[in-house]
Amino acid sequence: MTWLLLERMLIIGVGGFFGAISRFGVFMCTKGMYKAGQLPIGALIVNTLGCFIMGAVAFLILHKDFEGHKFVETFLVTGFLGAFTTFSAFSFDVLKLIQKHDYSSALLIIAGNMSFSIIGVFLGFLVAIKLHP
Repeated sequence: MTWLLLERMLIIGVGGFFGAISRFGVFMCTKGMYKAGQLPIGALIVNTLGCFIMGAVAFLILHKDFEGHKFVETFLVTGFLGAFTTFSAFSFDVLKLIQKHDYSSALLIIAGNMSFSIIGVFLGFLVAIKLHP
C-alpha cells in the first residue's frame, strides 16, 4: 500500500466522520418533528441537502479547471456525502449519464436503484424476521 493511497483513505475517513456526525445531527434535530400520520423528514432533508451539495460539487468536478477538484471529490463526495447520504452518489451517477446524453442508461439506473433499494430493504427485513429467535 502506498502513502498516496493511505493519505486518500485518511481524507475519506475524516470526511466520512463529519458526514456521519452531520447526518446524526439532522436526524436528532428532526426527531421531535415526526408525529403519527406524517412523513419522517430526517431522511428527506439529508437526501435533498446531500443531493444539493452533490450538484454544486459536480459542477466543480466536471469543470476540471478547479484546482482542488481531486481533494474535494475525495473528501466531500466519497467521504462526507458518502456517509451523509448515498442517495447523492446515485444522483451524481444519473447526472453524469445525462451529461453524456445517455438517457436510457440514466432511466435504467434510476429504475434499478429505486426498485432494488426498496426490494433490498424488504428482503433484509424478511430475512431478519426469519433469523430472529
